[in-house]
Amino acid sequence: MSKGCASCAQPAENSCSHCHKVWYCSRKCQEKDWDIRHKMQCKEDMYKVLSGSSGNALASPSIWLSSYQTISSILSEKTSYTFKGHLNSGNTCFANSTLQCLSATAFRSLILSKDLTHKCSNESSDGVTCEICEFKKYFNLTDTTPNAFVPPLITRLQKNRMIFGSGEQEDAHDFFRFVLDSLNNRYLLGHHKKTGFHVLETTPIWQLFGGYTQSQLKCSKCEHSSNTFEGYCDVSLDITESTESLREALLMFTKVEKLSKKQEKYQCPSCQK
Repeated sequence: MSKGCASCAQPAENSCSHCHKVWYCSRKCQEKDWDIRHKMQCKEDMYKVLSGSSGNALASPSIWLSSYQTISSILSEKTSYTFKGHLNSGNTCFANSTLQCLSATAFRSLILSKDLTHKCSNESSDGVTCEICEFKKYFNLTDTTPNAFVPPLITRLQKNRMIFGSGEQEDAHDFFRFVLDSLNNRYLLGHHKKTGFHVLETTPIWQLFGGYTQSQLKCSKCEHSSNTFEGYCDVSLDITESTESLREALLMFTKVEKLSKKQEKYQCPSCQK
């Protein structure tokens, strides 16, 4: 008996290639269900598989700061985005462009959601404020301000030392990473020492942007494989003059390489060669 498509309930013959628990009748239905529901469910199932695998497996977090179900529910809600121009305050175009990009993603929905909580402290003596609250104010301002404006958030982030120098030009990618790190640290406030490192992977920010790379080293003599998993919130790809597409850059990023004798020596833990 054929399975039912998770999106339209029609007979389906193909399952999700990651978890193999959900079936689809077409690629169109799979892509639709992935965006609104299965993306978060599949990540949770994959996390359990990796945590239970042998070798260099992922350690399971002791607590979850936000569940996949909650994040998935927030992302499935239909949201309209408001775009407003940003005026530069010095050389802040790198920050303005990053903020506007974030405003057009599900990041905005997570920040404004009432279903997610965080530990917020009052402004400290050195002027550092809660980054999550500042982003809430920023997104609310984009909805109510009729014209282009200088985001007050920029000044706040400068006080929080997220922008390296007032009036100086910086790299948009570096700024993006500092934003994510700062927000993750805010969600982790009060949990660092008690819960271990892997609780980072349960914050709303990580669950939206985060993932894992799996590096596999295979012995050419006995074919023993060792796996290493590393978490990431962004991927740096090499873009050259010959790179024609994002897919090509990703293929180069995951290209199989053979270690030469001049490279770092590797001793197989199985055959010792």
